[in-house]
Amino acid sequence: MNIIVISKQELEIILTKVVNQAFEIREPIKVPIQKPPKEIYGIDEAVKLLGIAKPTIYTKTSKGEIPHFKKGKKLYFRHSELMAWIEEGRRKTVVQEKIEMENYLLEKEKGGKK
Repeated sequence: MNIIVISKQELEIILTKVVNQAFEIREPIKVPIQKPPKEIYGIDEAVKLLGIAKPTIYTKTSKGEIPHFKKGKKLYFRHSELMAWIEEGRRKTVVQEKIEMENYLLEKEKGGKK
């Protein structure tokens, strides 16, 4: 086994060449382009997005519980409105509830001292 002694400067030159070659050979990273979600959905797309049965969606639209619009006999939904509707049903965490209660009590206490 032969041992070769090289200087720090020579090692830096060798490493720089290797790294440069590695970057030259490397293929560019291909990032998939994601299209924004379609804004207007039909009933079937709304069923898939919401995970709710079609009859349930019909019931909710007839009761005015879910945002929609109708053109002729067809129902349509805006993606953004469906997402906002989903968010409305979001439940607060115990920590969020506690913070709100503490803030409420502090405000009430301030109001009582005046």
